[in-house]
Amino acid sequence: MLLKIKESLELMQFLPQHTIETYRQQQQQQQQHQHLLQKQ
Repeated sequence: MLLKIKESLELMQFLPQHTIETYRQQQQQQQQHQHLLQKQ
């Protein structure tokens, strides 16, 4: 798991900025969704 994260971080260096922003937004949405599920 940690290796995957490290690989993705290294890949991010080669990605355009807007791609990284989109990825971060998706991550935030997933986290918010998980919080909502946990409250139920």
